[in-house]
Amino acid sequence: MKKIVTIILTAVFFLSQAYAQIQNPSGIKKDTSIRKIMGQKTPAIPAPAPVKTQPVYSLSSVRVTIRTGNDNKENGANMIFFCREKDGVWGKGKDLFQSGSKSEFRINTNTDLLPDRVSTTAAASYTLDNLQARGLYFAVYYSPAFFADAWKIESITVTLEFKDQFGNLHPTFGNRVVQYSISNGLLTNANFLL
Repeated sequence: MKKIVTIILTAVFFLSQAYAQIQNPSGIKKDTSIRKIMGQKTPAIPAPAPVKTQPVYSLSSVRVTIRTGNDNKENGANMIFFCREKDGVWGKGKDLFQSGSKSEFRINTNTDLLPDRVSTTAAASYTLDNLQARGLYFAVYYSPAFFADAWKIESITVTLEFKDQFGNLHPTFGNRVVQYSISNGLLTNANFLL
C-alpha cells in the first residue's frame, strides 16, 4: 500500500509541476529577459538606420532664348523648337521637350520660350546619366506663312536645369547654359531647319 501511496504522491507532484510549467514556464516573469535571469545586462536594441536614397538627377526644364536678327518671323509663320536625345548607335533619339509658336518674333529682339516636356517619353530618357551617354540635340523647324518669307536667327541660348527626385539642383550641372551664335541662321521655305 505504501508503494501505491508513494506512486500517487509522486504522480501528483509531477502533475502539479507540469501544470505550473504550462502556466508560467521556467518561473520567468513576463517582463524579465533571459539575460536578467542569467545576471547579464540587456543591450539596447539599436534603431534601424535610415535608408539613404541616392539622388537621381534628371533634366527638369529647358528655357530657350532666340535672338532674331534683321529679318523677323512673321505672324502666322510656324516654328517648333525641339530638344531630344542625340541620334546615335542606340537608334533615333527620343523627343524630350517641344515648343511651338505662330506669333511674330520682331527684328533685333529676344524671344523666350519654355518648351513643354513630352509626356509620352519615358522618365529614364531624361536622366543625367542617359543624357551624358547619348548627348542632346536641339533644332528649330520653320514653316513660313508665305513661301517668300524668311526669318533671321542670330543666336539661340538654351538653359538646361537638372534636379534630383527631391527637387534639389545638381551641384555642377544644376543650370547649364548653352550658347549658339549663328552666322548662317536665315530660315526660308527651302532652308527650314536649324
